[in-house]
Amino acid sequence: MPDYSVFETSKWEKMTPFDRMEALQGLEISMAAEQGRTPRKVHPKSDFPSSTRGQYNPTDPGYLYINSSLINSNKENYQAMQTTIHEGRHAYQDDCVTGKAVALPQDANKIDSWSRNMPGRGGVYNQNDYTTYRFQPVEVDANNYAKERVNAIGSQYSQDSAFKSFCFKRDAQDRYSEMKAKVSYGADYEKVISQDIDKRFQAQSKLVSGNEQAQSSQMNPNNSAVSQTQAKQQNFQSAQKPVAPINQPSANKGIENMRSKTINHQTNAPKNTIQAGQNKGIEAMRQRTEQKQTGISASNTNQSANKGIESFKSKASGQATGSSQGGSAPATTNTPKSNANTQSKGNGQKR
Repeated sequence: MPDYSVFETSKWEKMTPFDRMEALQGLEISMAAEQGRTPRKVHPKSDFPSSTRGQYNPTDPGYLYINSSLINSNKENYQAMQTTIHEGRHAYQDDCVTGKAVALPQDANKIDSWSRNMPGRGGVYNQNDYTTYRFQPVEVDANNYAKERVNAIGSQYSQDSAFKSFCFKRDAQDRYSEMKAKVSYGADYEKVISQDIDKRFQAQSKLVSGNEQAQSSQMNPNNSAVSQTQAKQQNFQSAQKPVAPINQPSANKGIENMRSKTINHQTNAPKNTIQAGQNKGIEAMRQRTEQKQTGISASNTNQSANKGIESFKSKASGQATGSSQGGSAPATTNTPKSNANTQSKGNGQKR
């Protein structure tokens, strides 16, 4: 057995706080070796309330925190010892739950109950009521282990009255706590409290599992909830299909239809709009009309000329007769009128 004589009151009283911390650190290293785990750093904590002697936090697993008042007091040497062993046992429990340490044979059947009760690891931990706190699985084990180890080490302090006084007060407190637990939860108070933790842990696990499934549903495309969401997205996307490129057949048909409609619309334009084909027909008609008019005018001119000639002949005959009868008058020539007003104004001119 390691030498724990430094915790004897006569020696503790002469040690500095630093030396006392060294003694507690050596105790932790020794306990960790017995339990087959990694030792933690023992660290004083000055902001703990007087009711809190120490702490092991699974979310800060590298340390065992000890209330500074125990280290600074000349009379709390054995309480400081038991608190360090107690908190180190919690470190062992945590390592067994997380697989960092292999449970000792006598502890193999405790791992499940520790796991359901381990704070910071998803377990249900009682801390609002002292009785349910004191007799929950992890605290029962840590208290029992620390008490047994201190009693075993105490053989070195058989002459120290302070050790006997510490053990007496400790055991009296334990008996009082047990009596209160029996009154509240019956003779099987540890079992009742443990079963209550198990039920709450199961309910908590179902809730966590449901939340995880809900989160997984949002991440897993094979889940029905996600499939429904994707279906909605697909429906929306189908309503927003892009227009086919212009060189695709469906688009070409649409363009041809539009062109055909445009041509038909132009074909059905108002009648007073003259198209190119109509202009040719109109000009041809004009030309024929002008030709007829020209022919008529020429005929009229010839007739007028014939009449003039006949008139001239008649006058000439008369003059000749008159001349022979005694004087002649000058001859008068009637010039035919111009046909300029019957010429075309040009092909293609719109009217």
